[in-house]
Amino acid sequence: MDTYIKATIDARKNLIFNHCYNSKIKKFTDFLFEKIEKMAENCKNVEEFENKFLESKLCDRYRYIYEKTNNIK
Repeated sequence: MDTYIKATIDARKNLIFNHCYNSKIKKFTDFLFEKIEKMAENCKNVEEFENKFLESKLCDRYRYIYEKTNNIK
């Protein structure tokens, strides 16, 4: 996997896991990131990854978890 793609995925992980204390949410989030990483394996560069990610349902799921773990209303 491209180094820059990995960095963007890791940054997203940190935004959730640094504020997540619920084990059920963590388990769901681990599964979500497995899917995100699988999608990333087929991308040539970070731009392609970001475009695919933003157009996917994975982005919606990520955003939902992010809002829940960071108390955004």
